[in-house]
Amino acid sequence: ALHTLHMPDQSAGDLLGRRDQDGGEWRWLPAATTRLPFVVLDEFDKAPEPVQRRAWVYLHDVMDHRLEDQVHELLPTALLAANPPRTGDRYAHLRQEYRRRSVVLDTRAMAGRSGQLEDLLTRFYEQAVPGDRLDLERLKPPADRLRPEALEVLKMARDQALTAAGRAEFPGVRSLELAALGRCALMGRDADQEVAAWATAVAYLQATESMPGQVVEQWGPDLSDVRTALGQGGEAIAAALECGRAERAVAVQEAVRGRQSRARADLGVLEQGERLAEQCRQAIASLDGRKVTPTRKPDAAGLRRVLRATATRAAQVSTAASLRDVEQPAADLLERAGQLLAAMGTERDQAVDDAQRARQDAALDRQAAQDAQRQAKASRAAARRYREAELAQVVAIAKPLEVLYVRKTTRPGESPLADLARLKVNGVQLLTYQPPAPAEPVKGWSSRLRAALEPPPSGTWEVAGTGATFAGGRYSCAALAAWGSGTREVLAPALVALHGMEDRLRAQLGTGRSRRRPAAPAGMATQAPAPLMIDPAARYRLPR
Repeated sequence: ALHTLHMPDQSAGDLLGRRDQDGGEWRWLPAATTRLPFVVLDEFDKAPEPVQRRAWVYLHDVMDHRLEDQVHELLPTALLAANPPRTGDRYAHLRQEYRRRSVVLDTRAMAGRSGQLEDLLTRFYEQAVPGDRLDLERLKPPADRLRPEALEVLKMARDQALTAAGRAEFPGVRSLELAALGRCALMGRDADQEVAAWATAVAYLQATESMPGQVVEQWGPDLSDVRTALGQGGEAIAAALECGRAERAVAVQEAVRGRQSRARADLGVLEQGERLAEQCRQAIASLDGRKVTPTRKPDAAGLRRVLRATATRAAQVSTAASLRDVEQPAADLLERAGQLLAAMGTERDQAVDDAQRARQDAALDRQAAQDAQRQAKASRAAARRYREAELAQVVAIAKPLEVLYVRKTTRPGESPLADLARLKVNGVQLLTYQPPAPAEPVKGWSSRLRAALEPPPSGTWEVAGTGATFAGGRYSCAALAAWGSGTREVLAPALVALHGMEDRLRAQLGTGRSRRRPAAPAGMATQAPAPLMIDPAARYRLPR
């Protein structure tokens, strides 16, 4: 699993690395995958197009890549696995320039033969002996150059089996010569160079055949001359190939056993290093600048920088010693990161509590302001209702007086004096009778006779608060015997006071004069009684 990348789940940065800013300088942090010896790019056909573009870098013919003015080495040998398209070109997923540099393994021929493959692999691993090492001396090529006869075999494959397009892409006879020399080493000490050259040419043509238009159709019979030249009936070739196959099988088994032994040890180291690198990356993500509190930003920035370098070292470890060198510093850094995160968590909690208290205080202030506004509104409404009730009461008191004020006709049997004498406003009687002063005793019968014959002295009717008086008896007054100027003089002071109160209340309420009423003479205003005190809660009834 460490060496397998499920391509649909990867991002472009997961394959090669990412740009990172460190102290204002941009650097390239290579992905841990670039340090592995082998990587499987699985489900390539299902990967997003940007991820596919990055994956092609693993199939370049160079190992060094310059990124952000840094040279990085791309170590893995890549195995790219893809399903063929349902229709069209079977190799449409594989661009030709990369197919040319690769060995294409088309498993179409293995359909229905998985059982045979399983048996073959089972026997292979049963025969493998753990711990054996490959003797590299046995793989040393016997010479630096092939004999001319063997070179002619390679040239014949180039000239007779390749098309013009194939010859344009041909890597050169020297490249196949080196491959043939390596095959000689695998075939054994007595390997036939011509046989090795023929086998190398066949392998090259088989791989190149996967690219349409590179190899002539039915190229196999064209090599019959080569088979004939190398041995009658091909017996020499078969014997040499069988010998080379046996020695190659032994060499492969030894190599496999050595790689297995080393891989078991290396996998544990790589797995532990990658786990440590991932812990560092998670700590870096937790210390991201957008999440760090302002007071902790300097500490977090420095710690992120060191963690990033430690993660890179951990991802690149290949031996137990290099893993031990990075484990303790990483543990110390992770502990510091945990302490810093805990401190930031406490600060964030405190900030949340402070913000919550501030919101609560603001809510209380808003509630108090709203309550004050409601109370003020209620007070204004109550004051208005009071004035409206007061206005209604003033109008109710004034209307009967206005009716009497405008009267000019006296009905038979009606007594205006009696009606006016019963009127009270605010508990004050409008018209009161003052009897005459008592006469001094008369002496002598002639004086008493004269006093008896003279009309009795009259009293006075006084208008409350004005000083105006009318001469008359207790039950009679000539000036007030009929409705007219005399009765208006009695009613005017009260009406002036009531109308003044009405006008003032209407001005306070903003209603203006909205009813028709008789206007008392202007001169009467100066004779109005003191301002009336009207209780809007009281119910006034004017006596008739």
